[in-house]
Amino acid sequence: MAVLVVLFVLARRQRVVCPGDLEAVRAGASFLLRRAEVVQFGPFLSVRGVAGFVPVEFRVHCTSGRYEVRWPWPLGVALLFVPGAAFAALALLVWMAVVVGRFERDMLDLFKAAS
Repeated sequence: MAVLVVLFVLARRQRVVCPGDLEAVRAGASFLLRRAEVVQFGPFLSVRGVAGFVPVEFRVHCTSGRYEVRWPWPLGVALLFVPGAAFAALALLVWMAVVVGRFERDMLDLFKAAS
């Protein structure tokens, strides 16, 4: 079952084209996120901020077009082991996954529009 989930997630990935104009990405990120920060370092372009109450980062490798989304999922997993907090931790993980999925779709649309 876990193999199918991993294959599904990897199959969903699409290539991202880094935009030449970072101002469009900054403007879009500041609209989508609180405390938005767009940083370009070497071949990477990183957009960080807070979506909902979840700190997220969208990092793109501009030469290969691959991207990754970082978020604090270990926090929810660690809360699963707290006695009496398993249901709340599961609800937190589901909520954070929904917020991060929405953030990923919005960032893909933003990069597609800015390119």
